[in-house]
Amino acid sequence: MLPLKHIHKRKKLAAASNSKKHSSQKFSYQFLDHLIYFASFAGPVMTIPQIYDVWTSKDPSVNEITWGSYIIIAFIWLYYGIIHKEKPIILSNVLWIVAEAAVLVGLHK
Repeated sequence: MLPLKHIHKRKKLAAASNSKKHSSQKFSYQFLDHLIYFASFAGPVMTIPQIYDVWTSKDPSVNEITWGSYIIIAFIWLYYGIIHKEKPIILSNVLWIVAEAAVLVGLHK
């Protein structure tokens, strides 16, 4: 069992094997497919307190190299999501890029 297979790949594999019920119809997979949208949104939203601190504090304790590397990684994930046509990955990483850019811009205000 590969727990985080892409939905469209699961459907293709199920269709190829003439399975009556493909894995994306199982409750646990459906739940995970919906939960990932929540996680895609919630992760970047949880960065809001850091963004607030950077923009309002005179001396924020934030490392530019760390946040710069986060934004590079988010762009890599975004590209991956676009290539594989995975909406949760695309959504999450667009939000991460916005959140990380807000931190970096706030450091140089």
